[in-house]
Amino acid sequence: MSETDAWVDVFFDDKNIANTLHGILKPIGFNVEDLTNLCICAHNTDLIPSLSLQGLMPFRGKYMYTLPYSAMNKQQLRSLKMLLKTKEELQQYLKCYTEQDFCMLLLGPTHKAIEDDTLLYGAHKLMINNICTTHVVEHGFIYEKNVDKSVENKIINDTLFRIVNSCSMSRSALHSAAQKLE
Repeated sequence: MSETDAWVDVFFDDKNIANTLHGILKPIGFNVEDLTNLCICAHNTDLIPSLSLQGLMPFRGKYMYTLPYSAMNKQQLRSLKMLLKTKEELQQYLKCYTEQDFCMLLLGPTHKAIEDDTLLYGAHKLMINNICTTHVVEHGFIYEKNVDKSVENKIINDTLFRIVNSCSMSRSALHSAAQKLE
């Protein structure tokens, strides 16, 4: 695999997809509707490495989804550094400057590389680990409380069903994602 393809795997493989989705969602919102919209975008949009001062914008034309550099692991940062070096040597990049921002689009082939089952697996894992909590106010204090298991399962299943139907994924992708969780 070339360096220009390696970045896709270190951000969007089974091992990293949940952390990537989490890192993108954390600054902009963190509910099942936000996750659903992100998954639909990830499914329907080509992957291309665009860089800004804030982080990686992996979805072509959808720059509201940015993975901050601070949310990336060392392997992801190394992969971007290698990709950037390769693209600079080949002069395959565009730089855009404004008074307050900078953006670099690394040119080359786009990727439609997130497998349906991997995307669903990442969404499922993210919901199990993060989203299925609620905030309860008691005696003037806000507590984070886990949602009942039956409610949690319903939220997860409803959200995954919405993603599958919105993206016209096959039902086998949902089954395959569930097997990865076991």
